[in-house]
Amino acid sequence: MALKPLTIRQLRTGTPEPIRGRIASPVVKIIQNRIRKEPGARYRYTYAQVRLWNEHSSGRPYSCIIKNYGSTREPTNYRYTPDSHVWVHCSCPHFKFNLEVVLTLAKSSSIYDAKPNPRTGSILPLIRNPRGQRFICKHLFALLLLVEGRDRKGAVPTI
Repeated sequence: MALKPLTIRQLRTGTPEPIRGRIASPVVKIIQNRIRKEPGARYRYTYAQVRLWNEHSSGRPYSCIIKNYGSTREPTNYRYTPDSHVWVHCSCPHFKFNLEVVLTLAKSSSIYDAKPNPRTGSILPLIRNPRGQRFICKHLFALLLLVEGRDRKGAVPTI
């Protein structure tokens, strides 16, 4: 990987307080958590269903994916630490319409289904995120808190 994605610390500190405050009663079901190999890259892949219960939430489960490429100091350490370079994606509308394109430009996500705005002709979120702030949605925030906490206590999966 030539350009490294953003770190967990960068994504977490960039996340505004109103989004952090909406993480109440998370229900996280981790479906896959393992080390994967691809040509030229090796990473830890975590796929989960995240559901949040509060007054700001629909209560629907959303699919979240995190790929951990290790840290700059320890590229083969696949524990979730604040210095880990991660690629993220969530199926929630907030991520799709406000964050997906901005994080793709920072090499921390990919665009799955972006269509240009018919009025502006741009795929950038000019109304909801005009400054292009790089942060994550509440579902990914809850998942990152969970996997970071588990890695401090337990073992990392192997191939």
